[in-house]
Amino acid sequence: MEVPIHDGVIAARQSALNAVAAVADLLGGVDEIGAVLEVIGYIACSDDFTDHATVLNGASNLIEEIFGISGRHVRYNVGVGCLPLGSPVEIGIVASTRA
Repeated sequence: MEVPIHDGVIAARQSALNAVAAVADLLGGVDEIGAVLEVIGYIACSDDFTDHATVLNGASNLIEEIFGISGRHVRYNVGVGCLPLGSPVEIGIVASTRA
């Protein structure tokens, strides 16, 4: 199933929000997240797809909107043949706690 790039950006954004919520749940609230250090994006795509970074911008932009300067992070993305449950995007984050 082909997903338009704009829809991929939205999916990355939603996936990043889910990742932030999962970390916040583990730590006892979003205010306990000190910074987001790394974002990992898996993009389900064909061999000739080259706009991985554009899709991952959806996640990166959301994280910076939530955390400001503490949301600036390193990132990498990987194109894969498929993801669980047919998802177009999967996002993982590495975060630090507040001191």
